[in-house]
Amino acid sequence: MDLEPSDHEPEEDDPEERFHDPDSEGLTIPSAPSPPSPEAPEVPSPGADEDVPSEIHSAFWLVVLTLNAAILATAVGALVLVFGHGTRPGLAALACGVALFALAARRYRNSKALAGGGSDDAESDSDTEREEAQ
Repeated sequence: MDLEPSDHEPEEDDPEERFHDPDSEGLTIPSAPSPPSPEAPEVPSPGADEDVPSEIHSAFWLVVLTLNAAILATAVGALVLVFGHGTRPGLAALACGVALFALAARRYRNSKALAGGGSDDAESDSDTEREEAQ
């Protein structure tokens, strides 16, 4: 079997030949021009008068961490159930996730009441306004 090209075939293009540098021992890779960087918009930093009260700040992060744990436990429980690694551990993790979601909802409602924006207050305000209008 003859693997040599025939005389009628054109020469193959060698892509490395374009980047060969006779002064160095290998290829020289050209650098791409860096795009012009647009000016970043200024982000206002929170001032002293915009600080959040510590109770609300800690309540917010507590709800965030509780929701993260709830999502993790629910996902792990569902995956354990789906892939058949045990019904009891899967249901336990799933139940733990659901309980953590309920706890997060309760903490969220309590933190809304702490901030003064509870939904129960809005309903009682609208009832009071209706009574005054009559």
